[in-house]
Amino acid sequence: MKYTALRKELRAFYDALEEKAYRFNEVCSALLEKSVTEDMPAARQKAILYEVIAQEAEPAVFRNSSFYYEPATMSATTQGEGENSRAPLAELHPGGWLYRRNRHKFVDADPVLFENSRVPFYSWCGEYGDFRYHFTFNIKPVLSSGLRSLYEKAEAALQTPCTDQERIYLESTLSGLLSMKKLIRKFAAAADKALLSAESDEEKTRLSRISKTARRVPWEAPATFYEALNTIALIGKLIGAMEGVNNTDMGRLDLLLLPFYENDLKEGRITPEEAQDLITEFLLLWECHFDMDKKHEGTHNFETMVYTLGGCDESGAPVFNDLTRMFLRAHQAEKLIFPKRKCRYSDASPKEYLDMVNSEILSGSTTVLYLNDNALIPAFEKLGFPTEIARDYTVLGCWEPVLAGATNEHCGYVNLIKILESSVYKDWVHPEIVLSPLDGAKDFEEVYSLTLQNLLTVLRHKCHAAYEGRKIWPEVDPMLLISSALDDCIETKRDYTAGGARYKVDELVCAGLVNVVNSLLVIRELCFEKKTVTLEKLLGAVRANWENAEGLRQEALKCRFWGDESEESGKLMARILHDLYEGTRDFPVLYGGRISLGYMLYLELYNWAKSLRATPDGRHTGDFFERGLTPSILHKIKSVTSVVNSMRYVDPSEIGADSVVNVTLSLKSRDADAFEAFMRASALTGIQAFQVNCVTREELLAARETPEKFRDLVVRVCGYSAKFVTLSDEVQNEFLQRNFMEA
Repeated sequence: MKYTALRKELRAFYDALEEKAYRFNEVCSALLEKSVTEDMPAARQKAILYEVIAQEAEPAVFRNSSFYYEPATMSATTQGEGENSRAPLAELHPGGWLYRRNRHKFVDADPVLFENSRVPFYSWCGEYGDFRYHFTFNIKPVLSSGLRSLYEKAEAALQTPCTDQERIYLESTLSGLLSMKKLIRKFAAAADKALLSAESDEEKTRLSRISKTARRVPWEAPATFYEALNTIALIGKLIGAMEGVNNTDMGRLDLLLLPFYENDLKEGRITPEEAQDLITEFLLLWECHFDMDKKHEGTHNFETMVYTLGGCDESGAPVFNDLTRMFLRAHQAEKLIFPKRKCRYSDASPKEYLDMVNSEILSGSTTVLYLNDNALIPAFEKLGFPTEIARDYTVLGCWEPVLAGATNEHCGYVNLIKILESSVYKDWVHPEIVLSPLDGAKDFEEVYSLTLQNLLTVLRHKCHAAYEGRKIWPEVDPMLLISSALDDCIETKRDYTAGGARYKVDELVCAGLVNVVNSLLVIRELCFEKKTVTLEKLLGAVRANWENAEGLRQEALKCRFWGDESEESGKLMARILHDLYEGTRDFPVLYGGRISLGYMLYLELYNWAKSLRATPDGRHTGDFFERGLTPSILHKIKSVTSVVNSMRYVDPSEIGADSVVNVTLSLKSRDADAFEAFMRASALTGIQAFQVNCVTREELLAARETPEKFRDLVVRVCGYSAKFVTLSDEVQNEFLQRNFMEA
């Protein structure tokens, strides 16, 4: 195969990198301990961190790769978060040193606030917010004007009147950008060294190009398609390595890179075949971080970079061009799982685009997350963003939509079904969170009101803790490099963590809403409409985990449920979504703006479900619940049209942080035209993020029995894709419990 040598070289490098990265962290940490003092402002501490990493790093170049991008300072299992718990030696790298040193300040500032914020209703991506995981670097100014433009802008701001704090921020930013420049120039030296032992003319050509380009780009703006593509790879890695946060978003590659490609074609510098080769090689850089055939331990073992294709441009015109085709072809030809690929679509998407994206799904290999422009763009507009800005969203992490000039605050997940559980079992005690039991409610409206009140009580508590707790973020670990490219940080002379950015988005991401709605539907129908059972008796059966009440449980399962297409279930879902939206309007947001709600869940499902007690929808203790807006697995839904039709009731403009629907289709015919029509129909509903698998239960069961015959069967699990046979038994079992539907 054409890329066999590259794959082999990269895999060998990343297999050995963990030990090297661990030693690198020890060296840098020792130097930082000597150089950083407690009385220094955090911005100056961060500037020293940048300098030490740039000074000590020994970046790698590869004999079979045209790209220079790998600083070799952190293991393959992290994209920058600096304390990855998935691999013992990969927990630390020096980019996260300052956060590890100062994070105690979050607790010390208010120990009572911290203690009272640790409740089982939600997770945190840090002490009070997302201090590590969901960040994006605005690559646009670097592609247009180079890192030099950011440096010059900060330098000019420093010449205007500044407070001491503003001056320290700007000086530290300048130092950080110079450290980036220093580290980038080291790639040229590494290429020069490798040239001394280069064996083939092809190898010499690649290394010579790296040597020449790294001396200029991206300090100066990239001038060619190759230089722009390399800039995206390099900046992605360097921000993770130096800032110490998970910087996964590479942006809208088919839109960002198109001017460079078209200019190269016009000037005769590149052929379509050469561009396709560069794109394939670029994507392999991220795929080869991991052994895709290695069996997973527990839930998931790694993450990697993310990019977005398709959608529309700022004027609303569809984005589908030769580069879109090349990225899609490369993924399919090389059977890639990573980098994570997000494909924007709408009812107006070109047929060829949808057919190309869909063809992989129909082949039984799912590495795509669909993002519905019809549903997501209005959500950004309702948050107050101009239409042209809203149209330019990209996606980072698993599902999180983000704007190029902003970064979002994903503070962790809220377990709505756990709140309902506490309302049912009446054993919740907390000094700040008072929940009302459902017992004694006179009618359904009272049950609904109590449930909504309890949900909002917990959501408000979480937002209050995030609001108060994050105030000292600038004193812990400022984000100087990320801030340098964000709109208005340099102009306001304030780091992003101090509220300097123009656009502010605080996400509140919830899980289990479907089970809450289904429980309310059961209570309304059995207790107040049919009066089959009293509320007290129903709740008693639930508290007993349905023991000796299987008949009543079966009656509950026969009630209306989300996803059955009924007006009753659709309107109740719409009602609670709207009431949560309205109820969070006045929640405090640290940097201004308002709370953006989302409905989804990642790997927390597996641990949360184990301890979650029975609920009125018919769940037993320990059963799985639904992550996003997917219909419950307690109800067997034969047709996927039921899901699509139910989503008509949802107003997506009130869900600014995205919502996820999972669908597994048993499409035996796998008709491309029918699937295209299905996707267009879904675009006209409230579906925002759509995870579609096209596989039968029989295929998955066969894969468990004879895994060697199904090595290339890839499924979309929850925010990531993986070869089904590599998933742990726990994850395989959960996947097999899902609804397998017909179109």
